[in-house]
Amino acid sequence: MIRQLLSLLFFSHLSLVFGQDEFGKTEFTTHDNGLMYSVSTMEKLSAIADSLNLKYLQCDLDRTYYSKQQGEGIYFVLKGKKAVKLAEDLDNGVSFDEIRSKYPSLKMKENLLVIKYQMTNTEDGKPITTFEEAGGAYYGKQLSVKKNIEEVLANSIQFSYSPETRYSEEEVIGFFFPNGMQSTELPEKYARIIQYADCLVDTNTVKLRDNAEMGHITLPNNFENLSQKKKEKLLEEFRSTRVIGFCSMDDGPRIHAVNIALLSAETGNWGVFLRAHLDIMNDNFERMSDGSYAWGERLTYIKELEELNIDVLQLIFGISLRVENASRNHYYGSIGRLGRALSETANPKEVEMALLLAISDTKLDDYNRLLAYYMITSYTYHLTEESQKAYLLPKIESAIKTFPNYLQQYIKEE
Repeated sequence: MIRQLLSLLFFSHLSLVFGQDEFGKTEFTTHDNGLMYSVSTMEKLSAIADSLNLKYLQCDLDRTYYSKQQGEGIYFVLKGKKAVKLAEDLDNGVSFDEIRSKYPSLKMKENLLVIKYQMTNTEDGKPITTFEEAGGAYYGKQLSVKKNIEEVLANSIQFSYSPETRYSEEEVIGFFFPNGMQSTELPEKYARIIQYADCLVDTNTVKLRDNAEMGHITLPNNFENLSQKKKEKLLEEFRSTRVIGFCSMDDGPRIHAVNIALLSAETGNWGVFLRAHLDIMNDNFERMSDGSYAWGERLTYIKELEELNIDVLQLIFGISLRVENASRNHYYGSIGRLGRALSETANPKEVEMALLLAISDTKLDDYNRLLAYYMITSYTYHLTEESQKAYLLPKIESAIKTFPNYLQQYIKEE
């Protein structure tokens, strides 16, 4: 199992290695304090954090959170002339055991954790239900059906049929759910972490205005010397401008976010600052294309947050947990990027213990446990000390032995 974990660490992040080799340099200017923000800016941010008593922030738990609807699934696909007959059998309620026997050319992928999403088609306003393999890197199996599916029962099948076209064969794809799908209540300790994140990352605040238009705006060299009124006006201009990257090497969106963060510090706007900085940490930007070779250059800047006397570990866990009923504007972080950020923390033992406990917690839903596993995988990969990696690998191996059998098998096969 340790060998498999090492292989996963290597192959799942192979593309990042090339990015780091080519770009291994500081992305933004490093000031005398070793941070991307100057001493003056950090003093202003610290004053804001102190004035808001963020060091002592306590948020009352006023809601119950539920996990994403999820369940073990088997993905199947059949292409060719028999697909239409398979679709008829599925419509007529033929069992999955019979389907497997009747269609020996059926291709399957087993031991999957499948998540269900409900959404609305933006074109016609009709409901769409999407089933998606949890994990699966960039090629996870997915199925979307144009209807609202509230409940997925045990031994049920969800599928779609596509007729033959000039470019493709007719095809049936689907998922079989041996135990159905469930949404469970999150344990209180995790619910409090989400609530903390929502208190810290104000859900009533957004980084960009809804009416923001595409464009480009430059931060004046003397912006710190502007009047408070002019700084506030300039911040509004930045928040009303949407910058989209044209390619992997276009750092415009990240520079735009840094400028918003700087102006937010100058104007005392904590909510906008934190969202801008989290976007930088999570590389949460629009780009027309984005090659993996550029990822290594984009750093995470966790140290800047750790200097501000907030509970950074609780914040990162709060934006990594996935739930069915999150608050509007709840900030979701990128699991891989968060793992990378945590590898630079000043408190590694706390991080490692928290992640290992989440993986092993049988009261937490499978999806969030699997995400914790992926986060510690990213964390371990990005550690610079080989001895620390060697120390962690057997602990990760022990933790994932607490997973349900199908998830253990899934990780083994990845």
